Amino acid sequence: MDFMSPKEREKFAELPYEFMVYRGFQGESRGLSWSLCRDVAERFSNLNSDLPKGEILERFVRKSQVFAVIDNDDQEICSNNGDSNQAINQVLRNG
Repeated sequence: MDFMSPKEREKFAELPYEFMVYRGFQGESRGLSWSLCRDVAERFSNLNSDLPKGEILERFVRKSQVFAVIDNDDQEICSNNGDSNQAINQVLRNG
């Protein structure tokens, strides 16, 4: 957590013990970046108009599994708790 800004550390401190995160994608679902906001995941699942509509993953993570909170409009958190394919609670079709 040393690389987070003071504001990001404050946001991290405010996270509950366990919470839902979302990841929108087209094609490959692997990645460290997840959003606290489903609307952001929907946007990422349709970024490239040349590809078919993507999907949205959602899962619960524990605060202890988060190694960064990124202070941006995407309400981004970074979690490396295993492969996202193994951690899926639900795959939601977009559209």
